[in-house]
Amino acid sequence: MVGVYPKMGSDTIDEYQGEAHLKQAFPDAYLACQVIECASGFMRKHGFKQEKTRLLHSTCPDEINRLLDSESSPWGPPFHMGGLAGMPFAGQTGFAALASHVPDDGMIFMVYGPHVGQDNNGQFGSVPRVGMHACTTACGAAIGAFRALSNASTKDNRDDLVNKLLSNDADMQQALLTKCVNKCYDDICTSEEPMCELVNQLYSKIHKRIHDDIIPTNCKSPIAFLGGIQVNTPPGTKDYFAVKNFFIRHPKESKSEVDIDLTSELKQLLNNVDASTANSAL
Repeated sequence: MVGVYPKMGSDTIDEYQGEAHLKQAFPDAYLACQVIECASGFMRKHGFKQEKTRLLHSTCPDEINRLLDSESSPWGPPFHMGGLAGMPFAGQTGFAALASHVPDDGMIFMVYGPHVGQDNNGQFGSVPRVGMHACTTACGAAIGAFRALSNASTKDNRDDLVNKLLSNDADMQQALLTKCVNKCYDDICTSEEPMCELVNQLYSKIHKRIHDDIIPTNCKSPIAFLGGIQVNTPPGTKDYFAVKNFFIRHPKESKSEVDIDLTSELKQLLNNVDASTANSAL
């Protein structure tokens, strides 16, 4: 399915009709505000306190990412580790800086992952924006990387493109993102939902980079990790968050279990919230 992109234009309808398609493409997607609320409840049960916790996120700087805005996040202003597409470009130095800001006996709450837009018709990869007649791409940087690679006719040409982009230090984040997308290009092209596969592949790479290369094994602060994919829906609707991972990591010298995986418990709670909301509407 090479060259399958979201269509840009003004032929969208006024009412959002994408929820069923969203849940089909991302079965573990829930309203983002509910994800934050429920995850925060688990964190408090495990000793996380608002005044002692520093928020760290590796998400795309696109202004439509509303997951941790002032209304939905009880954890204060974030330290920004993420660059284009949510890639953790601040790296080891960025994490070390954040770690040095943690209060005495404090904790870290890290939220990470890429994002994808969805328009009123349910199509992924584009989203309406306030004040604009036509939809635009989201994530624009990730889709731009995929488009550039698609315009190269062979693998050798794609590799040459990446090397050329890497020589331009004025756009280094996009060059590195394109290099990342190139590694999973074939999987994206053969998917029935290329835009969804794109962000699923990016999530896997972001998760691996954070946990294999960035977070030190000797971190002295407990860390709550919430990883997933943000789905940006049209203005006036609520965004979704597809939960991939939620766990708490304690320092190795702690008396607590080092890693406490709460992913299944979080999803179960969110499913109960969804059922309760549906029943109340009957």
